[in-house]
Amino acid sequence: MFFLWFFFVVGLILLFIGSELMVYAANKLAVALNLSGFLVGLVIISIITSLPEATTSVIAQIYKETNLMFGNIIGSNIANFGLIGGLLFLLFPKHMPSDLWKRDLPLLSLSTLTLMILSLNEKISHLKGVILLMLFVVVISIQIIMQIKKERKDTKRTKSSYSQMFLYSFIMLIGVAALLYGAYVIVEKGLVISKFYNISQRVVGITLIAIGTSLPELATSISAGFHKNTSMAIGNVVGSNIFNTLFIVGAAALIHPIVVSKNFIYKDFPVLFYLIVLLWIASSLRSVVFQRILGVILLFSYAIYIGLLI
Repeated sequence: MFFLWFFFVVGLILLFIGSELMVYAANKLAVALNLSGFLVGLVIISIITSLPEATTSVIAQIYKETNLMFGNIIGSNIANFGLIGGLLFLLFPKHMPSDLWKRDLPLLSLSTLTLMILSLNEKISHLKGVILLMLFVVVISIQIIMQIKKERKDTKRTKSSYSQMFLYSFIMLIGVAALLYGAYVIVEKGLVISKFYNISQRVVGITLIAIGTSLPELATSISAGFHKNTSMAIGNVVGSNIFNTLFIVGAAALIHPIVVSKNFIYKDFPVLFYLIVLLWIASSLRSVVFQRILGVILLFSYAIYIGLLI
């Protein structure tokens, strides 16, 4: 048991080191490529930090462990909204991007509501999987186009050498490797520890695996926030949730149709919807004090939800 906890802590350390390296390199690449932190977070970092969810979910779906797979995705999204979103509004309300409420939350809400509606008959078929994948392409394309148009007006062009971009890309790859391996160690050792408690697959997926696979997003977003790059942090959260909801679930449905249990529909989806409403309220507020209060409410809501599951 000592060695299990030892490697668990090693995984946490790797997460911290990997997130720091990745945020540093991503910031440098954003400048070198004349891109905003939000766009880098949305397209590059969000997909990279979602690789643990993608890998875990695809493997679970291949072995037809649907509750584990779906619990991982829903739990990760709830963690992104409640845990990461709550921390960002609590710690960095002054630096929140002004267009979060107008542009990003509507697309994020559309993605989540689409998954909810398609799950109502307790099955996500191959056809529904294709619909989710097509919507993923549309939503990400809209966000990229809108952000590029904005950056053409706001961003001054700079020149960077190929050697600099290669160096920053190499640093980012080292960070990615540390981040993913750290998350893998945490999930693997955490699963072994959880076997002592006879917890159901849905609960394990929503809590342990979801939180474990969301650690890259958490570490990267908080690190970006402390580096005063909340646009990258928000882009990471938004892109990660869209990637989880539309791409991973859509791809998993193409492997095998997904049977959605009633617990997800009547217990977990309402929590997801409730957290989205809180994010809308927090994003529309202009008072730093009220945004911090909403951040605390998001965190407490997430803690209560996990507490009731356990």
